[in-house]
Amino acid sequence: MICTISNGSYERFMNMCRHQKINLWDITLKKNHVIFSIRISDYRKLRPVAKKTKVVPHIKKLIGLPFVLARCIRNWPFMMAVILFSL
Repeated sequence: MICTISNGSYERFMNMCRHQKINLWDITLKKNHVIFSIRISDYRKLRPVAKKTKVVPHIKKLIGLPFVLARCIRNWPFMMAVILFSL
């Protein structure tokens, strides 16, 4: 999952995540926000850290097999057409 932070103290947020053993990777700093990747299980642990640092993390993109399968289930007519075409 890719998240963004648009305000608050980024450095303190990153340090507290490291202290709480929340893994963040692919961290990039843009003009006024930080973009990073995080696991879903770690995203649920972010709430106390975000409250202390006055940061609001926003989910930018959901990546992974569960999310792809959920999209496929929502578009089941298209998936049925692909399966029938391949047969």
